[in-house]
Amino acid sequence: MRILRPEQIQLARLGLPLVPANGGGGGSSSSSSQSTNQVDRRQVVDNGSVGVSSDTSTVNVSILDQGAIAGARDIAANALALVAASDQQTGQNLSTVLGFARDVFTTGIGVLDKAGKQIDAQTGLIAKAYDNAQGEGTQKNLVAAAALATVAIVAVKAWGNK
Repeated sequence: MRILRPEQIQLARLGLPLVPANGGGGGSSSSSSQSTNQVDRRQVVDNGSVGVSSDTSTVNVSILDQGAIAGARDIAANALALVAASDQQTGQNLSTVLGFARDVFTTGIGVLDKAGKQIDAQTGLIAKAYDNAQGEGTQKNLVAAAALATVAIVAVKAWGNK
Protein backbone atom coordinates (compact mmCIF):
# COMPACT_ATOMS: atom_id res chain seq x y z
CA MET A 1 0.00 0.00 0.00
CA ARG A 2 1.21 3.36 -0.96
CA ILE A 3 0.86 6.57 1.10
CA LEU A 4 -0.42 9.53 -0.91
CA ARG A 5 0.17 13.19 -0.33
CA PRO A 6 -2.90 15.51 -0.03
CA GLU A 7 -2.45 16.94 -3.54
CA GLN A 8 -2.27 13.40 -4.95
CA ILE A 9 -5.50 12.50 -3.16
CA GLN A 10 -7.13 15.53 -4.71
CA LEU A 11 -5.92 14.54 -8.19
CA ALA A 12 -7.17 10.98 -7.66
CA ARG A 13 -10.65 12.24 -6.69
CA LEU A 14 -10.78 14.22 -9.93
CA GLY A 15 -9.75 11.12 -11.93
CA LEU A 16 -6.42 12.59 -12.92
CA PRO A 17 -2.97 10.94 -12.80
CA LEU A 18 -1.26 11.17 -9.42
CA VAL A 19 1.75 12.89 -11.00
CA PRO A 20 1.05 15.92 -13.18
CA ALA A 21 2.43 15.96 -16.71
CA ASN A 22 4.87 18.75 -15.93
CA GLY A 23 6.72 16.69 -13.40
CA GLY A 24 4.45 17.90 -10.65
CA GLY A 25 4.85 18.40 -7.06
CA GLY A 26 6.70 21.66 -7.38
CA GLY A 27 5.45 24.86 -5.85
CA SER A 28 5.72 28.41 -7.04
CA SER A 29 5.19 31.82 -5.56
CA SER A 30 5.04 35.35 -6.81
CA SER A 31 4.78 38.78 -5.31
CA SER A 32 4.29 42.28 -6.54
CA SER A 33 4.50 45.68 -5.00
CA GLN A 34 3.38 49.08 -6.07
CA SER A 35 4.42 52.43 -4.77
CA THR A 36 3.11 55.87 -5.47
CA ASN A 37 5.07 59.00 -4.84
CA GLN A 38 3.24 62.29 -4.65
CA VAL A 39 5.01 65.58 -4.39
CA ASP A 40 3.36 68.77 -3.19
CA ARG A 41 4.14 71.46 -5.76
CA ARG A 42 2.14 74.31 -4.23
CA GLN A 43 3.89 77.63 -4.15
CA VAL A 44 3.58 80.77 -2.13
CA VAL A 45 4.62 83.84 -4.07
CA ASP A 46 4.39 87.49 -3.10
CA ASN A 47 2.96 90.46 -4.98
CA GLY A 48 4.41 90.65 -8.47
CA SER A 49 6.59 87.57 -7.95
CA VAL A 50 7.11 84.61 -10.26
CA GLY A 51 7.12 81.06 -8.89
CA VAL A 52 9.14 78.40 -10.74
CA SER A 53 9.17 74.68 -10.02
CA SER A 54 11.07 72.07 -11.94
CA ASP A 55 10.87 68.30 -12.15
CA THR A 56 13.46 66.78 -14.47
CA SER A 57 12.69 68.50 -17.77
CA THR A 58 9.29 70.00 -16.91
CA VAL A 59 9.20 73.64 -15.79
CA ASN A 60 6.04 75.25 -14.44
CA VAL A 61 5.76 79.03 -14.11
CA SER A 62 3.02 80.63 -11.96
CA ILE A 63 2.31 84.34 -12.35
CA LEU A 64 -0.37 85.82 -10.14
CA ASP A 65 -2.46 88.81 -11.17
CA GLN A 66 -2.69 90.91 -8.02
CA GLY A 67 -5.37 93.13 -9.55
CA ALA A 68 -7.63 90.12 -10.12
CA ILE A 69 -7.00 88.90 -6.58
CA ALA A 70 -7.80 92.32 -5.10
CA GLY A 71 -10.96 92.51 -7.25
CA ALA A 72 -12.07 89.09 -6.09
CA ARG A 73 -11.45 90.12 -2.48
CA ASP A 74 -13.61 93.25 -3.00
CA ILE A 75 -16.38 91.20 -4.61
CA ALA A 76 -16.38 88.79 -1.67
CA ALA A 77 -16.47 91.66 0.86
CA ASN A 78 -19.36 93.33 -1.00
CA ALA A 79 -21.26 90.03 -1.14
CA LEU A 80 -20.85 89.53 2.61
CA ALA A 81 -22.03 93.10 3.28
CA LEU A 82 -25.06 92.53 1.04
CA VAL A 83 -25.93 89.31 2.88
CA ALA A 84 -25.65 91.08 6.25
CA ALA A 85 -27.90 93.94 5.06
CA SER A 86 -30.39 91.45 3.65
CA ASP A 87 -30.48 89.57 6.95
CA GLN A 88 -31.12 92.81 8.83
CA GLN A 89 -33.92 93.84 6.43
CA THR A 90 -35.47 90.37 6.63
CA GLY A 91 -35.46 90.63 10.44
CA GLN A 92 -37.20 94.01 10.28
CA ASN A 93 -39.79 92.73 7.81
CA LEU A 94 -40.48 89.69 9.97
CA SER A 95 -40.91 91.90 13.02
CA THR A 96 -43.41 94.06 11.10
CA VAL A 97 -45.39 91.03 9.91
CA LEU A 98 -45.51 89.57 13.42
CA GLY A 99 -46.67 92.93 14.83
CA PHE A 100 -49.44 93.08 12.23
CA ALA A 101 -50.47 89.50 13.05
CA ARG A 102 -50.61 90.39 16.77
CA ASP A 103 -52.86 93.40 15.99
CA VAL A 104 -55.15 91.26 13.80
CA PHE A 105 -55.51 88.63 16.52
CA THR A 106 -56.10 91.25 19.21
CA THR A 107 -58.80 92.91 17.09
CA GLY A 108 -60.27 89.51 16.24
CA ILE A 109 -60.49 88.58 19.91
CA GLY A 110 -62.26 91.88 20.65
CA VAL A 111 -64.74 91.30 17.83
CA LEU A 112 -65.42 87.74 18.98
CA ASP A 113 -65.89 88.92 22.56
CA LYS A 114 -68.36 91.62 21.45
CA ALA A 115 -70.23 89.11 19.24
CA GLY A 116 -70.43 86.70 22.19
CA LYS A 117 -71.94 89.41 24.39
CA GLN A 118 -74.48 90.27 21.68
CA ILE A 119 -75.42 86.60 21.33
CA ASP A 120 -75.92 86.39 25.10
CA ALA A 121 -78.13 89.49 25.02
CA GLN A 122 -80.19 88.13 22.10
CA THR A 123 -80.56 84.78 23.85
CA GLY A 124 -81.88 86.58 26.94
CA LEU A 125 -84.39 88.53 24.85
CA ILE A 126 -85.56 85.34 23.11
CA ALA A 127 -86.00 83.57 26.47
CA LYS A 128 -87.99 86.53 27.81
CA ALA A 129 -90.19 86.66 24.69
CA TYR A 130 -90.81 82.91 25.02
CA ASP A 131 -91.81 83.31 28.65
CA ASN A 132 -94.11 86.21 27.74
CA ALA A 133 -95.63 84.20 24.90
CA GLN A 134 -96.36 81.32 27.26
CA GLY A 135 -97.97 83.69 29.76
CA GLU A 136 -100.07 85.34 27.06
CA GLY A 137 -101.21 81.97 25.88
CA THR A 138 -102.47 81.17 29.36
CA GLN A 139 -104.26 84.50 29.54
CA LYS A 140 -105.79 83.95 26.08
CA ASN A 141 -106.95 80.53 27.18
CA LEU A 142 -108.62 82.09 30.22
CA VAL A 143 -110.37 84.72 28.09
CA ALA A 144 -111.50 82.04 25.61
CA ALA A 145 -112.78 79.88 28.48
CA ALA A 146 -114.66 82.85 29.99
CA ALA A 147 -116.20 83.67 26.60
CA LEU A 148 -117.19 80.05 26.13
CA ALA A 149 -118.70 79.99 29.60
CA THR A 150 -120.64 83.16 28.83
CA VAL A 151 -121.98 81.66 25.58
CA ALA A 152 -122.93 78.52 27.47
CA ILE A 153 -124.80 80.51 30.12
CA VAL A 154 -126.60 82.57 27.47
CA ALA A 155 -127.51 79.37 25.57
CA VAL A 156 -128.83 77.69 28.72
CA LYS A 157 -130.95 80.72 29.52
CA ALA A 158 -132.16 80.95 25.96
CA TRP A 159 -133.21 77.29 26.04
CA GLY A 160 -134.68 77.69 29.42
CA ASN A 161 -136.94 80.58 28.32
CA LYS A 162 -138.47 78.62 25.53
